[in-house]
Amino acid sequence: MLRVPLRSGNFEQLRPALKRWIKVTGAWNLLVAAGCVVYFVALSSRHGHALAWVAPPIGAVFGSALALQVVVMPISRAARGQTASTEIESVDKT
Repeated sequence: MLRVPLRSGNFEQLRPALKRWIKVTGAWNLLVAAGCVVYFVALSSRHGHALAWVAPPIGAVFGSALALQVVVMPISRAARGQTASTEIESVDKT
């Protein structure tokens, strides 16, 4: 979804791709949050006194945030006007 626009270095091509990615990621995070709410409602009355019953939804929320971590560096490079290949070339020259 973002690979080609990020590699192109063209900001006009990157902007709509970022908007699309944010919409898809936001929708996915809303689905995860809704699933967590359903899980909490379903198990809130039947859980024991331990707090381990909250681990699965917390793990789902942190797991869905990994997509943000993977994409942040390429987006910041593209915002600065660099691609991974130009960074590698500049390192090779030194």
